[in-house]
Amino acid sequence: MFFTCIYILYGIVFYFVRYAWHKELGQKDLLLQNRLAELSFLRSQINPHFLFNSLNNIYALVYENSPNALPAIAGLSDLLRYMLYDNNDKVPLEKELAYIEKYIALQKLRFEHAVKANINAHGNTKQTTIEPLLLVPFIENAFKHGDFSADGKGFEAAVHVTPNKLHFYCYNTKGSGTKDAGGGIGLANIRRRLQLLYPGRYALDIGDEENAFTVNLELRYG
Repeated sequence: MFFTCIYILYGIVFYFVRYAWHKELGQKDLLLQNRLAELSFLRSQINPHFLFNSLNNIYALVYENSPNALPAIAGLSDLLRYMLYDNNDKVPLEKELAYIEKYIALQKLRFEHAVKANINAHGNTKQTTIEPLLLVPFIENAFKHGDFSADGKGFEAAVHVTPNKLHFYCYNTKGSGTKDAGGGIGLANIRRRLQLLYPGRYALDIGDEENAFTVNLELRYG
């Protein structure tokens, strides 16, 4: 009888331990699925926002019979190819920067005069990976609100990569244009994506002054 009670007690304890273990695994899996679903939703917000702005720019070029209209359409086609077919969780930083370069080239077609808009990279961009479209909202924001008049300063951006960190910097003086109603989507989106992708491993400092806007983003690996 004594040993029977011991076996029954052991069986009950084993059952509840297994039950708690399976329940914990189920909760972790549910949290993971919710996290992936939210990341997918946040990333999907970037695409229509970008497409809306790009089509507006191309519409203006076509309306003005600008010779830059066809190159702008071709440039947009290249960007959409990247957005649609490079759907990996991470991409080489080099590929992300190539996308940004094409985006900058597309935006420059809007202007009849030369504009200052550059991004410089330092470090091993081939081996470093990053979430696709993570830096684009900052560049888009710079183009939307920066001073790109004939004598304007445009913006400067830079990426510095070390074995343990990625540092992104962007600076632009502000233009006289007004902010559109959807202007807050990009920055709010990027803040949430950073919280999900790099919890406790990032620092984002945004300086919004009267005449200038600066971004300092640091991502820590490992």
